[in-house]
Amino acid sequence: MKAYALIGYPLEHTYSPFLHKLIFTAWALPHTYIAWEVLPSELAVGVEMFRRNFAGFNVTSPHKKEIIPLLDELDLSAEIFSAVNTVKNEDGRLIGYNTDGVGFMAGLERLDYDATDKHILILGAGGAAYTVALELARLGCSFTIANREVETAYQLKLYLDKRFPNVDSEVCNIERIPRQKYEMIVNATPVGMPPLVGHSPIHPSYLEGAELVYDLNYNPARSLLLQQAEQAGCLVENGLPMLVYQGIRSQEIWQGRKASPEMGEEILAVMAKEVQK
Repeated sequence: MKAYALIGYPLEHTYSPFLHKLIFTAWALPHTYIAWEVLPSELAVGVEMFRRNFAGFNVTSPHKKEIIPLLDELDLSAEIFSAVNTVKNEDGRLIGYNTDGVGFMAGLERLDYDATDKHILILGAGGAAYTVALELARLGCSFTIANREVETAYQLKLYLDKRFPNVDSEVCNIERIPRQKYEMIVNATPVGMPPLVGHSPIHPSYLEGAELVYDLNYNPARSLLLQQAEQAGCLVENGLPMLVYQGIRSQEIWQGRKASPEMGEEILAVMAKEVQK
């Protein structure tokens, strides 16, 4: 039996242990998976403890970038996104990966939505926002990056400019978003999930004319932002497919095997029922 975990802070509302238990059951594996809260001040010590005791672990906010210098090696996926959400322990060597892009694009594919050349409003500028921007930049999208700390948004813009010099992007304070048409809006902030349930990161007037609103949060399943988007006639998606498919990809890395598409859909259906309880 091997032990796996999710590290981050806070984790009281995470469904990751339930998700990975489903994967272990589907593959008849005896392993365990737990959520382990790690404060930023504890990260370096925590990583060394996980190095000694865990076969792998997932990484969530606020550690996706800060963990990079503590690892021994980065897979190309982590280098591209400049963030780590999956760590594999290979005989004491910790190798960082990023599976968030796989999960995010799986959500779009399920909607059969073509994001090519769209103008995107990204709310937030953390690790998840980097993933979203880089995946969509490949499709020729342009961006408005809105964040409370504008300097952090500029860092994402500079990273985008370096990787995709032909992609247009601008930054703004999330309280002063330019009034223009956004074909797709992605919420990469924690606003809308506990303890901020019942809050939305933007005024509903910004949803007018949007084709798709993608909230990377999944608990609750229909955040206030998504409820308002549905009322505005937008296509909507929450972060549950992203969670499920990035988790499955993490397990594929750890276990060295591939999951079937049917397994993914079955696990997603069970997870959707669990989140709605």
